[in-house]
Amino acid sequence: MAHYIGFYIPSRYQLLDLAGPLDAFDAANAASGRQLYRWRALSRAGGQMTSRAGLRVETTPADDDALDTLLVVGGPVVMEPKVRFSPHSR
Repeated sequence: MAHYIGFYIPSRYQLLDLAGPLDAFDAANAASGRQLYRWRALSRAGGQMTSRAGLRVETTPADDDALDTLLVVGGPVVMEPKVRFSPHSR
C-alpha cells in the first residue's frame, strides 16, 4: 500500500515549497517502478489556491482523511482557521 501524503496549501503559498517535495516523491515512484507514494493537495475549504507567483493549484477540502503524512506548504505567516485531521496522520 502506498504512503498517503497530504500537502496543505495556504493562500499565496511558495511554489518551490510545493514543487520540490512533490517532485521528490514522484521521482521515488518513477525510480522504483511502482507507486510508493500517493498524494493530494489540501486547503481549508478546497478550490483553487494561488501561489505568490500566480500559479493556481486545485485543492480538496482538508477533512478528517486518514493521511500517513501531512506536509504544510510554506507561505506568508497567516492564521488559517483550525483544520482537523485524523489523529493517525503524522
